[in-house]
Amino acid sequence: MNTIPFTLATTGKTLYTSDVLRITVMTKSGEITILPGHIPLVTVVVPGELTIETSNGIMHFFVGQGVLSLDKEQCTILSSVTELSDDIDIDLVNDAIRRAAEYSESQSDKNDREYARLQAQIERDLARVRVKTKWSTERF
Repeated sequence: MNTIPFTLATTGKTLYTSDVLRITVMTKSGEITILPGHIPLVTVVVPGELTIETSNGIMHFFVGQGVLSLDKEQCTILSSVTELSDDIDIDLVNDAIRRAAEYSESQSDKNDREYARLQAQIERDLARVRVKTKWSTERF
């Protein structure tokens, strides 16, 4: 069975390294799936779900903004933040979304940069909620 050497990392820390059968991730151009023999590429990863299939099963992660690099020998994703779907605390995420939305609404003199930062934070946290609720074994 053909595999792809894969590394998932954040700044300064390798989180996961293994030979994998398949990698599916959201990019700026849409969702892509990488299989053994895929052509080399470099692309921007957007906040969303990362699915990794190994011979031992399937793992689901939330990844933030990042970069995917694939050459003939290795696939690497470097992401600003990465969480295993089971580790996402839905209550903390929902609280962060609520606080960011309240703060955004309370600022009468919002500048464009601050507004964009808050919107990006809310969108990232909503992506975390989608990953968690899609793959959660808990009932809400």
